[in-house]
Amino acid sequence: MARPSPPSVAEINAAVDRWIAEARFYPPQRAAEMLRSKARFVAQQARALAGDAVALSLAETALLAAAMAV
Repeated sequence: MARPSPPSVAEINAAVDRWIAEARFYPPQRAAEMLRSKARFVAQQARALAGDAVALSLAETALLAAAMAV
């Protein structure tokens, strides 16, 4: 079975924006936890897919920055 193609930069950015927006509905500790979890997921995808590593790295950075800003 063929592996699905890596997400595009636009898809990655849309997911990051959505996750950050969703985090605003949680208490600060839970929001930071969720964003760190998403950042770990993004980092894992960067390693596993070898897709657009720059976009995935930027997504991880944006999520971690948002987690610290909560």
